[in-house]
Amino acid sequence: MKNKKYLVILITSILSFQVNGHAARQETQTIEAHFSPQDNINGKLIQTIKNTKETIYIAVYMITDKTLADELIKAKERGVDVQVITDKISVTGPGWGGMWGKADTLAQAGIPTFVYNPSKATYNAFFKSNAIMHNKFAIFDKTIWTGSFNWTRSASSRNKENVIIIYENQRIYETYLAQFEALKNECLPCNKLPQKSVRLYEYSTHLMNKIARAIKLFNRTLKDLRA
Repeated sequence: MKNKKYLVILITSILSFQVNGHAARQETQTIEAHFSPQDNINGKLIQTIKNTKETIYIAVYMITDKTLADELIKAKERGVDVQVITDKISVTGPGWGGMWGKADTLAQAGIPTFVYNPSKATYNAFFKSNAIMHNKFAIFDKTIWTGSFNWTRSASSRNKENVIIIYENQRIYETYLAQFEALKNECLPCNKLPQKSVRLYEYSTHLMNKIARAIKLFNRTLKDLRA
């Protein structure tokens, strides 16, 4: 009788271990963490875009990577509902964010592209606002992609960034979807932005860097001429 009791305890322990082990494996498959540059986040992101069947909703501060923009356009062409929210730093042209922003490219390809406008107001209020849309999340069908990763080549190849991918969590999915829809209400469509330039400090960081390098080169040349 005592042996049977020990046998029951042993079987129960084995079953408990198997169930708990299975749960742990499921949890590992449900949430992933990746870091750049060592984990090739760009490759993972491209594959995720390619595998998405129905919806791609993106809220990302900076989008400058042409490869990622091209993949979004391909997804749109195969029938995926692609929508993008970004900040003015991803809009090209004088007075906007940067020379390499891809918001215009996406909008021209027929992708609904929205630029954060927290004031919901006029041209001047829009440009004077200091608030930015600094999210970096995306919804691929019901998979959530979030972290510090901007959609730029630097984020993938040089910067220290992180990404968390959450699969099949209905509550988290609904939370992010609600936030995405709320953000759209604080945006202007990319193709309806004012087309006027603004003060120099509103220009892109990239353009300012070019000016700084030109000044440095000029000063060096002047110094050489005086030597």
